[in-house]
Amino acid sequence: MEKKSLSVLALVLVNVAAILSLRNLPLLSPYGLGMLFFYAVAAFGFFIPVALISAELAASMPEEGGFYAWMRAAFGDRIAFLCVWLSLITTVTALTMTLVFTAAALAHAIHPALADSRCFSCGAVVLLTWSATLVSLMGMRISALVTGLATVLGTCVPGLFIAVLGVIWLFSGRPLGLSLSAANLIPDFSSFANLSFLAGVFFAFAGMEMSAYHVKDVADPARSYPRAILYSTLLILALSLLGSLAIAIVIPSGELHLEAGAVQALTALLRQAHLAWLAPVLDLCIAFGGVAFTFAWIAGPARGLHATRGTGSLPPLLQRTNGRGMPSAILIGQAAVVTLCSLLFLLVPSISLGFWLLNAISAVLMLAMYLFLFLAGPILRAKFPGAARSYRIPGGRLGMGIVAIAGLASAAFGLAIAFVLPVELAGTISPGRFTAIVLAGSLLLGSPPFLFHALRRPEWKATPAQDQES
Repeated sequence: MEKKSLSVLALVLVNVAAILSLRNLPLLSPYGLGMLFFYAVAAFGFFIPVALISAELAASMPEEGGFYAWMRAAFGDRIAFLCVWLSLITTVTALTMTLVFTAAALAHAIHPALADSRCFSCGAVVLLTWSATLVSLMGMRISALVTGLATVLGTCVPGLFIAVLGVIWLFSGRPLGLSLSAANLIPDFSSFANLSFLAGVFFAFAGMEMSAYHVKDVADPARSYPRAILYSTLLILALSLLGSLAIAIVIPSGELHLEAGAVQALTALLRQAHLAWLAPVLDLCIAFGGVAFTFAWIAGPARGLHATRGTGSLPPLLQRTNGRGMPSAILIGQAAVVTLCSLLFLLVPSISLGFWLLNAISAVLMLAMYLFLFLAGPILRAKFPGAARSYRIPGGRLGMGIVAIAGLASAAFGLAIAFVLPVELAGTISPGRFTAIVLAGSLLLGSPPFLFHALRRPEWKATPAQDQES
């Protein structure tokens, strides 16, 4: 019998590496103590349901594995292709935001004034994107050691500095950027716009389904996987919450830059601790983390989309591979989309507005994809009631129903508020124009699968021989 190799700790580390990012810490900082409420909603309404449903689906289809196989079994080829496309395009828009955050960290390390330069941000995104694409086309893979090093140096170390120095700042008697009154634990619900950043938090917490692919490699998954989810949730929430609170304590919401809030707070905290000389070093660490993860992730979604070529949904042009077996056409197209997204920062009045526009569009596409995931859970439970499952959501049909409904309600609510301009960005753009841009961007990036389906031909279905020639 094959030995199960993954421990609870290993699963926790997979989840933390896949989800936790300093880029997302400033999203809820403007809410002050009210962020506690939003983090709780995101955890129980979205974060945990994604993980639990993904775990059961992975456990019931361990041989096929993966999001595409689950969607195909539940909804058929057409919806499955749409879902894998949304996964790819969401990764592309998220990659743009990660690179904007990386550019902000580089700017603070080189010359802080560059952080407000839209041209610098756009140029850095384009340069890093095409560099990573060229490396991927050569067939080079970033090793687990480099990815792990990037997680530690680019996320954990700076994140711990922010959290620890934030606590020191809190007890130092210095002015605070938020009120610690208990009344502020309840967010202001008087306006829908006050809830807009919650959509970004749902997007920030996406990715928990990745560890579900490894359920079959876990000893006693019915017991170990829920523990890993619990520990991952607590760790990610704790680090996110401490980081967001530290930023809120140090940087008043009116002075916060969404794309660089973590770097802003880190700089201020290091100055207060008389460690200003460390700021450029940690900024470079943050930038290294962003660059390393860009190189690590840029090829993954492209390969996922390329894997659908056997269904006849992918045009022949996008099925092409180079001599090293890499999906060259998809990689180049992906880089072109990131380049176009980066041009948005030259057209908007502020980098923060461009950053949130991309975040809102990404949230719409991602939450639409997760709606299908939450539906797939009960559908596949009903379709294959006798399937062997090494992990099953407790509580039978009722348990699955509660988890699926919680996820559907959260995703639907997140979709609605993603189209609303946050109060913090009022004055940078009109609410109507903001909604129109998010809607247009979502339709533009999400529509190709429908176009491909309308134009597809029988010869689009790749054969093994064609795969070898492409």
